[in-house]
Amino acid sequence: MPKKLAIVAAGESELAAGIVAWLKENTSWSIEYLPNSIQHFDDGDTRAKLAHTIRRRETFVIQDYDIGAQMKTQLEQMVAAAKICDGRRITAIAPCWPFAREDKIAKREPAFAANCVRDIENAGAKQLVAVDLHSPQVRAMGKRQRFENLSGRKLCREFLLANGLVNEETTVIMVPDDGAIKTCGEFATNLKVPLFFLPKKRSMDETNQTSRNVLQHLDLTSLTVIVPDDILSTGGTLISAVKYAYEHGAERVIAFVTHCILAKDALQKLAGLPKNFLLLTTNSVSRAHLAKDVCQCEIFDLAPMIAEWIRRFVKGEETSSFLAENN
Repeated sequence: MPKKLAIVAAGESELAAGIVAWLKENTSWSIEYLPNSIQHFDDGDTRAKLAHTIRRRETFVIQDYDIGAQMKTQLEQMVAAAKICDGRRITAIAPCWPFAREDKIAKREPAFAANCVRDIENAGAKQLVAVDLHSPQVRAMGKRQRFENLSGRKLCREFLLANGLVNEETTVIMVPDDGAIKTCGEFATNLKVPLFFLPKKRSMDETNQTSRNVLQHLDLTSLTVIVPDDILSTGGTLISAVKYAYEHGAERVIAFVTHCILAKDALQKLAGLPKNFLLLTTNSVSRAHLAKDVCQCEIFDLAPMIAEWIRRFVKGEETSSFLAENN
């Protein structure tokens, strides 16, 4: 008897449709696809409604990126709708996880990431899935034991190697800030190239804005510099690192970010970089394609990886080796 699945889209991304297409091509399962049915009202309220029954179907809710509050609300509402409609073993998948950077308690500020995880679980999600979580410790903030953190880094490595963009003699990985140390270290190890650390300190200026000051100078003459990071939001940290590399002799700079949010003036910042700059990213955020208008950009499709994880999970196969391969 074939497996019965429901793939529910919460948002306008093509990612959910791509996951459905991969599963239909690679399995014989019965798959019900429910495109985005979030209603938006003039006063800002939203409402989730499923167009078809999903009773007794294993259910996966795929959340597109949106501004944090909207993204969390949409995902929570759609998970709750799936639970009311008798979806079985509901899994919430948000590649760019909402409020993932709000994981620390500072002064009077709560660690809102924990509330987000618990709210989505309380809505009815039994499993949670993200891609390249900004703060992996968020996984421990809920009540469930399963919170998978997939990664798009393998897609980046394969592209770099296939296109001859890595040379052990002339390529280095550069750490843009303290938060990217682990990611960059893994890149350097897997590509067998040196790791350059760009240490910075943070200080508050007169307008209470955080500034970043480079504490040492690196000789990057004639090197190809790869700068991995998880998020490009306004582009402050990443673009500064890219400019630093060019100013200190880099022949070419390649940046890889999993989540290309492109907030505020990020596009203008990208447009101001040298012509041979290359941005590598994924389709975790539908806005990522806008970068192609201002710089060289390659976008990797996460749908096959997420769909393969779903296939293994539904069949009851172990997923640890799969997660390790894609890290």
